[in-house]
Amino acid sequence: MTRAILVVHALAGFAVLALAIHLLLAAWSSGPGASPRRHRPRIFASVLLRVTVVAFVTGAVIYPEFRVEVRGPVFDVHYPILTALFEVKERAGALLVVLAWTAWMHFRRADIAVDGTVWRGHLALVLILVLAAAHNVVSGLVMVMVKSV
Repeated sequence: MTRAILVVHALAGFAVLALAIHLLLAAWSSGPGASPRRHRPRIFASVLLRVTVVAFVTGAVIYPEFRVEVRGPVFDVHYPILTALFEVKERAGALLVVLAWTAWMHFRRADIAVDGTVWRGHLALVLILVLAAAHNVVSGLVMVMVKSV
């Protein structure tokens, strides 16, 4: 059962990264002077928030078994750098939930095609979201290549 949840967690992580990249591209194309396709960032942000919560919850569900079977006996003893990488991944995951919620709040309310300053702020927010998601996907893959639940 844990393996199936791990697969869902991984797929949700890939989906978060893909949605974050699509949100970045949609936000970029919705800037000042853009055509009236401004609903796309709102849709991507809404789906991104839901998928991010799924990734976070599935990670929390498999964490106890990961802690006992992988982190303690393998990472802490033989690969302390992976323990540190996991700590960063954990914090980036929590940050992703906050960033996804923030993006959802901003894109559902703001008319980003009107104000260039707001548009640049949205792009910065989504770029940080993309970088955090990319870190979590890559670090998760590295950890699974060493030892899985």
